[in-house]
Amino acid sequence: MARMEWMWVAGGGLLVFGAAVWSTGALMARSRRRRIGRGAAEATRGD
Repeated sequence: MARMEWMWVAGGGLLVFGAAVWSTGALMARSRRRRIGRGAAEATRGD
């Protein structure tokens, strides 16, 4: 059971870390909207 608990803790930590990185990346993308905005929008829509 201990391993499962560690798996959940590690997974949750990765999710939180990933969300933080994504949010900061989104904020930076907004600040650089003119350069990367169009390409990023097309890339996300394409996926």
